[in-house]
Amino acid sequence: MKTKEHTRQVRDTVVEKFKARFGYKKISQALNISRSTVQAIILKWKEYQTTANLPRPGRPSKLSSRTRRKLIRDAAKRPMITLDEVQRSTAEKQKPAASMKPEYQDTEDPEYEDFRAEASLQRKRRLESFAKAAEAFKQGRKEVASFYAQQGHMHGKRMSEANHRAAVQIFERVNSSLLPNNILDLHGLHVDEALDHLVQVLHDKTTAYEKGLCRPQLSVITGRGNHSQGGVARIRPAVINYLTNANYRFTEPKPGLVLVSLK
Repeated sequence: MKTKEHTRQVRDTVVEKFKARFGYKKISQALNISRSTVQAIILKWKEYQTTANLPRPGRPSKLSSRTRRKLIRDAAKRPMITLDEVQRSTAEKQKPAASMKPEYQDTEDPEYEDFRAEASLQRKRRLESFAKAAEAFKQGRKEVASFYAQQGHMHGKRMSEANHRAAVQIFERVNSSLLPNNILDLHGLHVDEALDHLVQVLHDKTTAYEKGLCRPQLSVITGRGNHSQGGVARIRPAVINYLTNANYRFTEPKPGLVLVSLK
């Protein structure tokens, strides 16, 4: 069933509100449309600088993004893979399966979607570039494949840079009023980002405690994994593993809250 398409006026209004620094949530509420639709309109506008309907390059792809990634990996590992093997692999991957979340994310909390929008766009372009590289390689057009592979790496680098900027913004927004009270909240961060901030804050707070400038305990909010892929916590076990290996004394009075001794 074809989904309802919003008018050009609605799409223009979404962009105008975004330019006026409205967040996705506020735009969604004001126009009574879903957050995912708001995000799609804004990402399209960022990429093409228009809200008009663009001509389709051809019939809709029958392959999911997950299947395309599988084909790319197969082509990279086995350059001599046959067409029959590719078709069998594709058929197997196209069988109905449980919904898959993007593997690059450690959190899908909608509260932080605005900060990750640019990274999501670069990730999409990276996948598209590598898919084109795999297709060109399969056709024997090595120069074209090399070009798209380079494009994929470029978008991958931009994605990493965008995620870094997002992590800084999220950390400052969440913790600006908490850190003075020796509270560190790691919500909205990917695992590696969370650990980087944890290490830095522990160092800073330990130094402050030794100078008598703060109390001897840091409260670390890791969350319980409610917004992680499959509802499985990722930041919490990573934090506990780091604290254990670094010989910090800590307790966990309840899931998602770790109290670390700075003594």
